[in-house]
Amino acid sequence: MLGAGIALLWPSLAEHAVALLVVGSLVHATGMGLKHRLQLDQAQPRWSRWLVALCWVALAVLAATLAWHIGFR
Repeated sequence: MLGAGIALLWPSLAEHAVALLVVGSLVHATGMGLKHRLQLDQAQPRWSRWLVALCWVALAVLAATLAWHIGFR
């Protein structure tokens, strides 16, 4: 989302919006995975687990939408 937001704020970066979106999503997914590993031994509230699951679903939908719009139609 940050990549698209940057492209909207600075139109000169619009051509890099897809790359920024992909890199941002990969970094976010890596951070989520590492945080999950660190918290395996700790009790987590149910809402936290649901939020993480929702975030993974959102990243998957974002990746599918991006692939569709790039040309994997």
